[in-house]
Amino acid sequence: MTQGLSRWRQLLSQLEAEIRAGTRPPGSKLPSIAQQQVDGISQTTTLRAYGELVSMGLAASIPGSGTYVADPLPVSDPEMTLEALANRIRRIEEHLGISPH
Repeated sequence: MTQGLSRWRQLLSQLEAEIRAGTRPPGSKLPSIAQQQVDGISQTTTLRAYGELVSMGLAASIPGSGTYVADPLPVSDPEMTLEALANRIRRIEEHLGISPH
């Protein structure tokens, strides 16, 4: 994780990068608080990072179920790569049952 940042900001930065790159696709579940604790990340750290992702519109929290990558992601992201955008379009087409031209 990025040095010099608080632990929750490191986790936030890592997850945000993964979401924006398409490594964590829309609708995918983020690791549970229990799993993060197994990985050495405290509940407070996880909740703060996940809360910030929700505030940014990158994730949605479903009480009793978990936190998921937002679907769709905010479209006003100038840093989204063409590859990540193409992957999003492909997933939406698959979800809707639309064949690419």
